[in-house]
Amino acid sequence: MTGKQENYSGILADELGQLLPNYVTTEKQGDGEDVQMVDYSRLVPFLIGAVQELTARVIQLEKNKEK
Repeated sequence: MTGKQENYSGILADELGQLLPNYVTTEKQGDGEDVQMVDYSRLVPFLIGAVQELTARVIQLEKNKEK
């Protein structure tokens, strides 16, 4: 390590697996240990859909507020 700290952001596979198990995969490492990983290729479309739903709800609420 060079002494330079890097910050990473991400999703903990274990926590996501409790809510959305289909978006987490488990693979064996070389030492035989199981490692959980987030399958971002499946998660991104889900997140885009959630943002679209929330956007539609906000628009509807704003329309109702104007009335």
